[in-house]
Amino acid sequence: MQGKTAGLIFLCMAGQLSALNFYAGGIVGIGEVEERFKVFSLAQQHEEVTPFRGSSFLGGGALGVEHYFGESYYLALEGNGQYNTYKKAVHVQTSSTSKMKLDLQNRFIYGIDLKAGVPLTICGVENGTTPYILGGIQAGPWKKSLFNPPGAPDQRFKFFKHLWGTKLGGGVRFRVLCVDVDLQYSYAWFNRFKTPYVHRTSVNLQSILLSFNVPFFNLL
Repeated sequence: MQGKTAGLIFLCMAGQLSALNFYAGGIVGIGEVEERFKVFSLAQQHEEVTPFRGSSFLGGGALGVEHYFGESYYLALEGNGQYNTYKKAVHVQTSSTSKMKLDLQNRFIYGIDLKAGVPLTICGVENGTTPYILGGIQAGPWKKSLFNPPGAPDQRFKFFKHLWGTKLGGGVRFRVLCVDVDLQYSYAWFNRFKTPYVHRTSVNLQSILLSFNVPFFNLL
């Protein structure tokens, strides 16, 4: 039994090192949104910035293709999507505005990543661990609500916008039997929300993700 198990592990590792693999997997993780609410003060002629943060749970899946160039290089192209529980409400007051309530929400993000790495070797033997760097595009629909104080001419605004931006990060990929376990950190810079009355909001997202990927087809 031990011999069969060892043989299975060897075939999985050897197959991944010599094949173009297509894989699918599940993702879980945590995210932190950095939001900067900006108001241009007409009276003081400068921009006032109010930063705040909020955390969320991320969960979803990935589909990708990867290739090991011998024992020298690793390259992968991956599409992924995650459900996001982010919802944050804060109260903001500046020199040019009354106290208002801001609400930002996102329920889904998706993207495509290009990963490049170098497999680690110990005493000349590849051990199934590959650190990598990544770059890609992150996008998703965001909902922003702005509640003015009682007595203001416009009580409430709602805005929906599909934000997108660049993403950079890195991680490490290692094998457990025939499963690739991937631990990753990334940071995404989204484009800005523009709202009436010279209000602007910039949104960034950093995340730590753990994924479990299984090859389902390979081309030798």
